[in-house]
Amino acid sequence: MTPIGILLGIGFMMFLSGNAEQVFEAGFDALAAGCFLYIALLDILEDEFTDHQYRAAKFALVFAGIAAMAIVAIWT
Repeated sequence: MTPIGILLGIGFMMFLSGNAEQVFEAGFDALAAGCFLYIALLDILEDEFTDHQYRAAKFALVFAGIAAMAIVAIWT
């Protein structure tokens, strides 16, 4: 699916210009970010937190990861 997505993206970018191109790119970036957050929060973290062992450490590491990504986002 990735090569097809790349080809479709290139095809759309060839036909769009200016603000339409930016809106198209922003929309698909938001879709990709939403998919990532959905998988991370509802699938992976659910499995991790069902086991009550080291729960405080897991919460601390999740928040440390969120803080690290926030710093990277602000920095770039």
